[in-house]
Amino acid sequence: KHIQPHKPSDGLRVYAVCEAGSAYLSNFYWDCRTGETIEQMMLKTLEPFEGRNHHVYMDNLFTSFKGILALKDRGIFACGTVRRSGRGLPGDFLEDKDLKKKERGFWQFRTDERDVAAFNWLDTGATRIMCSTHSPHASTVLRRVRGSAQRLEVPCPESAKAYNANM
Repeated sequence: KHIQPHKPSDGLRVYAVCEAGSAYLSNFYWDCRTGETIEQMMLKTLEPFEGRNHHVYMDNLFTSFKGILALKDRGIFACGTVRRSGRGLPGDFLEDKDLKKKERGFWQFRTDERDVAAFNWLDTGATRIMCSTHSPHASTVLRRVRGSAQRLEVPCPESAKAYNANM
Protein backbone atom coordinates (compact mmCIF):
# COMPACT_ATOMS: atom_id res chain seq x y z
CA LYS A 1 0.00 0.00 0.00
CA HIS A 2 1.28 3.49 -0.82
CA ILE A 3 1.56 5.96 2.07
CA GLN A 4 0.71 9.53 1.13
CA PRO A 5 3.30 12.11 2.21
CA HIS A 6 2.14 14.70 4.74
CA LYS A 7 1.95 18.32 3.81
CA PRO A 8 4.46 20.48 5.75
CA SER A 9 1.56 22.32 7.42
CA ASP A 10 0.08 19.16 8.97
CA GLY A 11 0.44 18.54 12.66
CA LEU A 12 1.02 20.36 15.88
CA ARG A 13 4.27 21.66 17.36
CA VAL A 14 4.84 22.13 21.08
CA TYR A 15 7.60 24.40 22.41
CA ALA A 16 8.54 23.99 26.06
CA VAL A 17 10.66 25.78 28.68
CA CYS A 18 12.07 23.45 31.33
CA GLU A 19 14.18 24.20 34.41
CA ALA A 20 17.74 22.87 33.99
CA GLY A 21 18.20 21.20 37.38
CA SER A 22 14.85 19.47 37.86
CA ALA A 23 13.47 19.40 34.28
CA TYR A 24 10.30 21.01 35.69
CA LEU A 25 8.09 22.31 32.88
CA SER A 26 7.87 26.08 33.41
CA ASN A 27 5.89 27.06 30.33
CA PHE A 28 4.87 25.76 26.93
CA TYR A 29 3.37 27.07 23.73
CA TRP A 30 1.66 25.03 21.06
CA ASP A 31 1.39 26.00 17.42
CA CYS A 32 -0.90 24.74 14.68
CA ARG A 33 1.64 25.88 12.09
CA THR A 34 -0.02 29.17 11.33
CA GLY A 35 3.05 30.63 9.64
CA GLU A 36 4.79 32.21 12.63
CA THR A 37 8.58 32.28 12.55
CA ILE A 38 10.71 30.35 15.04
CA GLU A 39 11.71 33.65 16.71
CA GLN A 40 8.05 34.66 17.15
CA MET A 41 7.17 31.31 18.73
CA MET A 42 10.23 31.43 20.98
CA LEU A 43 9.31 34.93 22.19
CA LYS A 44 5.72 33.86 22.93
CA THR A 45 6.95 30.86 24.90
CA LEU A 46 9.30 33.02 26.98
CA GLU A 47 6.86 35.91 27.63
CA PRO A 48 6.29 35.01 31.33
CA PHE A 49 10.03 35.39 32.00
CA GLU A 50 10.47 38.87 30.52
CA GLY A 51 12.28 41.41 32.67
CA ARG A 52 13.44 38.83 35.22
CA ASN A 53 17.03 38.42 33.97
CA HIS A 54 16.65 34.67 33.48
CA HIS A 55 19.27 32.72 31.54
CA VAL A 56 17.90 30.54 28.75
CA TYR A 57 19.89 27.80 27.01
CA MET A 58 18.62 26.55 23.66
CA ASP A 59 19.57 24.30 20.80
CA ASN A 60 20.47 25.40 17.30
CA LEU A 61 16.90 25.53 15.98
CA PHE A 62 16.18 28.61 18.10
CA THR A 63 19.54 30.38 18.20
CA SER A 64 20.01 33.37 15.92
CA PHE A 65 21.54 36.80 16.34
CA LYS A 66 18.15 38.44 15.84
CA GLY A 67 16.49 36.16 18.41
CA ILE A 68 19.18 36.69 21.05
CA LEU A 69 18.92 40.48 20.64
CA ALA A 70 15.11 40.31 20.92
CA LEU A 71 15.41 38.29 24.14
CA LYS A 72 18.05 40.64 25.55
CA ASP A 73 15.76 43.62 24.88
CA ARG A 74 13.11 41.80 26.94
CA GLY A 75 15.43 41.17 29.89
CA ILE A 76 16.21 37.51 29.11
CA PHE A 77 19.79 36.34 28.56
CA ALA A 78 20.31 33.54 26.05
CA CYS A 79 22.98 31.05 25.04
CA GLY A 80 22.79 28.39 22.37
CA THR A 81 24.53 26.41 19.69
CA VAL A 82 24.31 27.73 16.14
CA ARG A 83 23.83 25.77 12.93
CA ARG A 84 26.56 25.70 10.32
CA SER A 85 24.63 28.19 8.17
CA GLY A 86 25.13 30.53 11.13
CA ARG A 87 22.27 33.02 11.18
CA GLY A 88 24.27 36.01 12.36
CA LEU A 89 27.69 34.43 12.86
CA PRO A 90 30.70 36.58 11.91
CA GLY A 91 31.96 35.96 8.40
CA ASP A 92 35.61 35.81 9.45
CA PHE A 93 35.31 32.62 11.53
CA LEU A 94 37.43 29.70 10.36
CA GLU A 95 35.64 27.20 8.13
CA ASP A 96 35.16 23.70 9.60
CA LYS A 97 37.95 22.19 7.47
CA ASP A 98 40.44 24.84 8.66
CA LEU A 99 39.24 24.67 12.28
CA LYS A 100 39.77 20.88 12.34
CA LYS A 101 43.45 21.43 11.51
CA LYS A 102 43.86 23.20 14.86
CA GLU A 103 44.46 21.52 18.20
CA ARG A 104 41.43 20.31 20.17
CA GLY A 105 40.31 23.11 22.48
CA PHE A 106 41.12 25.92 20.03
CA TRP A 107 38.48 28.65 20.03
CA GLN A 108 37.91 32.08 18.62
CA PHE A 109 35.27 34.69 19.41
CA ARG A 110 33.76 37.93 18.25
CA THR A 111 31.51 40.36 20.12
CA ASP A 112 29.34 43.15 18.83
CA GLU A 113 28.48 46.53 20.33
CA ARG A 114 25.39 45.08 22.08
CA ASP A 115 27.48 42.48 23.98
CA VAL A 116 26.37 39.43 22.02
CA ALA A 117 29.29 37.04 21.68
CA ALA A 118 29.82 34.36 19.04
CA PHE A 119 32.26 31.49 19.59
CA ASN A 120 33.82 28.98 17.21
CA TRP A 121 35.25 26.09 19.27
CA LEU A 122 36.92 22.83 18.31
CA ASP A 123 35.91 19.96 20.59
CA THR A 124 35.64 16.59 18.83
CA GLY A 125 34.09 18.61 16.02
CA ALA A 126 33.39 22.23 15.23
CA THR A 127 30.95 23.85 17.67
CA ARG A 128 29.44 27.28 17.21
CA ILE A 129 27.86 29.11 20.15
CA MET A 130 26.16 32.49 20.37
CA CYS A 131 25.23 34.12 23.66
CA SER A 132 24.40 37.24 25.61
CA THR A 133 25.10 35.55 28.97
CA HIS A 134 28.86 35.11 29.15
CA SER A 135 31.88 37.19 28.31
CA PRO A 136 34.68 35.48 26.40
CA HIS A 137 36.56 34.03 29.38
CA ALA A 138 38.45 30.76 29.16
CA SER A 139 37.43 27.64 31.02
CA THR A 140 38.03 23.89 30.70
CA VAL A 141 35.87 20.80 30.33
CA LEU A 142 36.76 17.18 31.03
CA ARG A 143 36.62 14.94 27.97
CA ARG A 144 37.23 11.23 27.58
CA VAL A 145 40.29 9.99 25.75
CA ARG A 146 39.31 7.51 23.06
CA GLY A 147 40.17 3.93 24.02
CA SER A 148 41.03 4.81 27.62
CA ALA A 149 39.34 5.51 30.96
CA GLN A 150 41.51 8.61 31.27
CA ARG A 151 39.98 12.09 31.09
CA LEU A 152 41.61 15.12 29.53
CA GLU A 153 41.08 18.80 30.34
CA VAL A 154 40.17 20.62 27.13
CA PRO A 155 40.16 24.44 26.92
CA CYS A 156 36.81 25.97 26.02
CA PRO A 157 34.89 29.23 26.25
CA GLU A 158 32.95 29.73 29.50
CA SER A 159 29.70 29.73 27.52
CA ALA A 160 30.35 26.19 26.20
CA LYS A 161 30.83 24.88 29.72
CA ALA A 162 27.63 26.60 30.92
CA TYR A 163 25.72 25.35 27.87
CA ASN A 164 26.78 21.74 28.55
CA ALA A 165 25.85 22.06 32.24
CA ASN A 166 22.40 23.56 31.59
CA MET A 167 21.11 21.82 28.48
